[in-house]
Amino acid sequence: MRCARPMYRFMRLELRAFRGAGQIAEQTGGRHFAFENLAELPDVAAKIGIELRNEYVRGCSPKNTARHGKYRRVIVRLVKTAGLPPLRAMFGTGYYAPTQ
Repeated sequence: MRCARPMYRFMRLELRAFRGAGQIAEQTGGRHFAFENLAELPDVAAKIGIELRNEYVRGCSPKNTARHGKYRRVIVRLVKTAGLPPLRAMFGTGYYAPTQ
């Protein structure tokens, strides 16, 4: 019974880290794949492969050229295109302007 409490604490810590990984992925434009057991791993790997094959990178130059180091929010909007399945954009929520 003595091991139950430390193991429970470890599991709670692991769960918080798991939730944190999802939040970090969302904020930085990534994606977090979760699975319960190793039998689901091939399906997760296939999903990752599909996403990597359908990845596009878009760049831009901001109108605001001030170099003040402040946070700038990024907004991405997708336009529906006839004949294509619904698209989903994954992107970082913003960036810090350069200081120099």
